[in-house]
Amino acid sequence: MYKIIIVEDEALIRKGLRFSINWEEYGTTVVGEAENGKKGLELIEKTHPDIVITDVNMPLMSGIDMIKESIVEYKYQSIIISGFDEFDFIKEAMTVGSVDYLLKPFSTENLIDAILKAIKKIKQEQLYELSSNVSERVNEFTIPLTMNVEDRVVNEMLQYVRNNYDKKVRLSDVSQFLNYSETSLKRRFKATMTTTFNNYLNTYRIKKAIELGTNSDYSIQEISARCGFTDYKYFSVVFKKFTNFNAMEFFQFIKKD
Repeated sequence: MYKIIIVEDEALIRKGLRFSINWEEYGTTVVGEAENGKKGLELIEKTHPDIVITDVNMPLMSGIDMIKESIVEYKYQSIIISGFDEFDFIKEAMTVGSVDYLLKPFSTENLIDAILKAIKKIKQEQLYELSSNVSERVNEFTIPLTMNVEDRVVNEMLQYVRNNYDKKVRLSDVSQFLNYSETSLKRRFKATMTTTFNNYLNTYRIKKAIELGTNSDYSIQEISARCGFTDYKYFSVVFKKFTNFNAMEFFQFIKKD
């Protein structure tokens, strides 16, 4: 549920907003009300809302000033309501990033549209943050996926991973394919790549899984299978280890509109 607070100095309008729509139908819930910007600021600090619906002109602190003082730290979406159809008010609403400016009196449909805009923007920002976090996390754990290292045998091992990551791969298979002992391959790979062969293989597979999940409609089970994981539960464990994200939640999230 997305948390919403309503900041409006007129009690009748404030209550009207709260009971005008079925909030749960839109995956939201009203967690508090305030009658001026100062109390609204306290409510924001207390409840950490996802969406703030606020009037512009209020005693003690305006809605715009309230947003300016809290938006950076609490990162919510705002919807401005006002009885003034003036460019300066609309311009100020734009400067604080409000998703909509509703002129009183407005219809329930207008309010619902504004809520849906706010939810869409929340999802977009969450997706951007998630993508950024994944990229940062991948950069932290990843090792060079280059095919041009000095050791020729290690290069051949890397090529084997690239050609066979979607199948069952064991070091014994690579050993037989290259006609080198497993002990020799382990030593040479670790010395060149500064990680183990299995860690590299899983890294490569997880990167491929992220690419496949982002650019296809495959289910998470199909993604794991196409990236060489015969056991979905094991894939989930490895994905969590390397990205710090739950695999199911990640792939469901990146497919949201």
